[in-house]
Amino acid sequence: MYWLQFGMRVIYRVIGIITSRKREAVWAAKYLSALEVELGGRLREDARRKIITSYSIYVPMIVQAFSNFRGRKVSDGERERMLLYFICSTTFDDFTDRGELSSDALHNISYEPASFVAQRIEERMFLHAHLYLNNFVKQKAAYGDATRGLFQAQIDSALQASVAITDTDLHRVTIGKGSYAVLLCSFYLDEEVSAVERQCWFQLGGIIQLTNDLFDIWKDLQTGFQTLPMRMRDASAFHEFFMGMVNNLEASINTLPGSAERKQQFLLDMMAICSFGEFAISRLQTVQQGLAQLPDFSELPRKTLIVDMEKPSGICHCMRFTWKRCVQWRKSLVVIMLLAFVLPASGQASRLLKEIAAEQIEKDSFYYTGMFRSYRHYGNLHGKMREDNNIFFTGLIAFTLSELQTKFHGEDSLLCQRILRNARSSFRHFRHNVTYNFWKTNPGIVFPNSPFLGLFKKWHTLPDDVDDTVILLMGMQADDSTARAVKLLMEQHANTVRYSIRNTFPKYRHIPAYSTWFGRDMPIDFDFCVLTNVLYFNHAYGMAGGRYDEATTALLDSFIHHREYITHPAYISPHYARTPVLLYHIARLMGRFPIAALEKHRPQLIVDAQAQLRMARDPMDKVILSTALIWLGVTTVPKVSFKDTNFVFFMAGFNSLLPDPFKKIFSGYHVVTYYYRSPAYNKMLMLQHLLLRDD
Repeated sequence: MYWLQFGMRVIYRVIGIITSRKREAVWAAKYLSALEVELGGRLREDARRKIITSYSIYVPMIVQAFSNFRGRKVSDGERERMLLYFICSTTFDDFTDRGELSSDALHNISYEPASFVAQRIEERMFLHAHLYLNNFVKQKAAYGDATRGLFQAQIDSALQASVAITDTDLHRVTIGKGSYAVLLCSFYLDEEVSAVERQCWFQLGGIIQLTNDLFDIWKDLQTGFQTLPMRMRDASAFHEFFMGMVNNLEASINTLPGSAERKQQFLLDMMAICSFGEFAISRLQTVQQGLAQLPDFSELPRKTLIVDMEKPSGICHCMRFTWKRCVQWRKSLVVIMLLAFVLPASGQASRLLKEIAAEQIEKDSFYYTGMFRSYRHYGNLHGKMREDNNIFFTGLIAFTLSELQTKFHGEDSLLCQRILRNARSSFRHFRHNVTYNFWKTNPGIVFPNSPFLGLFKKWHTLPDDVDDTVILLMGMQADDSTARAVKLLMEQHANTVRYSIRNTFPKYRHIPAYSTWFGRDMPIDFDFCVLTNVLYFNHAYGMAGGRYDEATTALLDSFIHHREYITHPAYISPHYARTPVLLYHIARLMGRFPIAALEKHRPQLIVDAQAQLRMARDPMDKVILSTALIWLGVTTVPKVSFKDTNFVFFMAGFNSLLPDPFKKIFSGYHVVTYYYRSPAYNKMLMLQHLLLRDD
């Protein structure tokens, strides 16, 4: 009887939180006092209370929930680091909210602490905690992304003092501030945290920030501080928005490795936290009942806007919400387990998987066993067509299936593994040591099936490239040592290492980002989509960090900030060239890994992807744009249908090798471009969309 089990778990957790909170508060007060003596001063009483209160709530409710999922208790080291974190966050809040430090001083105390001279106890406290935590953290690159994301959100929160702040900026600041604040804590655990778990921390942070803003509507109304709840006009629409965030968190929990029992307990803890925000919105839904929109908050009495969680009605509501979410999850789990034994993934998805398998080459004089057919068109899609036995599309299918393989069950799971096994068997024909080529090696070839262009292999074969290499390595799930060796090679071929790029905007020519090519004699080349694939690879293997990753992220940040994926797609991505494909790539990266410098662009990318979807004429453009929106966190995406068209995912243009101004002049010119397509990969893109949509 699950209701009894649920009730006992709730009672056990509540008692544990209450007793732990008192104990942690006493310990935190003693620790703070000792630290104040050591550093020579005393914090303001309100700051002390905030640190102790935040810490004593956070550890038993959130940190212990993640520790329970690991089957252990919070360690003493973790307790100390969490308290030091709240010293950092509270003092930094005061530095910004009270205007105690200038923007330059904020930057120095955060990123150049050696150059900052601390004069007040708050500054000495911050530096002590900040340096201690920096020295402890193992995942430096991901931690750096998170700290920069939080720093920027904290600085930008000053915009909330003005009614002129746009809804887009308000969403970015709100979600960024909460998400990164909670995400940072994942780096202070004893173990290194996976990207999947970091996503849970990140999503939970956004929910907590939104909940805090819901509880503070009355207070913010008095000060004029702008928040998303303050802008609310339709409580039901806001409820749908909030529940979309909750659903995303639950979907991430489902992808965590671990037993169903531990996931269920963890889900209970997370849904209990989410219930507070849902309760606050439900009260506003009651206020709006029967009205087209909410009344002006300034006209409502204080008691209507104050959320009292100590009343029995509030406690019961939260219990019901948590109960329903847990029961719904259990039912879904039972259904999934049954389907795993008796049914394939879904009707259309299963059919597409079978069609993809049927198109995989078994024996052919032109293709290696395990490959998929692809076609090359000269000048335009109605131009001269040749079959092209490149490994690119086979690698993409393997990479995509590797990401989706846990979503298949029964016969479909076996079929998925067979496709992967056969595809991977062909990769060796395209390898040079640890890197890979677009076309086969040993002997090399260029433009297969073209007697004239094939002659050029006598003078110059195509060098191995970063894009094929990282796609194939992820498709075969290569070992860590191979990944590290490839990253080192990519760094050795990055811009400015031996020479600099000559065919991008002047403002980007000094940036030491990754180049597309491994060849020493090839010009440096920047490609928006290739760079997203490189960062995806580095993050997937836990290698993101250092000068070249930061530079590549900064380059993508600037491309997006200036919306050059809309205005100059073929110039910043000569090998993919079209805006829908660029949006698909950046959304795939951001959908898997929270990267601080890119997260602030999420609202802009959503708006642009939605606009592109409305304008799209090619059915496959609609598929990849809808998939991009799912990755970007949009919960309501129009349904799309599959139609196998002459869809171009990749291009090869001689203009990409030209220096400026010739590259810019010839960007988009059909006469210097080859268009590549693969019917099997089109089906893979639709299959991917269906499975992501069903999550």
